[in-house]
Amino acid sequence: MVVFSLDPILIGGSALTFEYAGQVKKPRIDNHKSATECSEAFFQEVGRLRDLIESGPRESKQPGVYALALRMLRQYWEITKGSRH
Repeated sequence: MVVFSLDPILIGGSALTFEYAGQVKKPRIDNHKSATECSEAFFQEVGRLRDLIESGPRESKQPGVYALALRMLRQYWEITKGSRH
């Protein structure tokens, strides 16, 4: 689970979801703007994100998961592309 925020203190549903992920021992990252202000910290956070993504379901163990994820992300980008101002 990844949470992106501008504030280092999570609130509302983001805070509850992040806390729950910890309770059930799921991988989680809270990327907030102040943690990535300098380029070194930013690249460390990118590395953490890469590690989290790569620890997820693998195509070799769940054939078709890559295609599903890619299809969903493409659809998301298409939907949101039209709503940006």
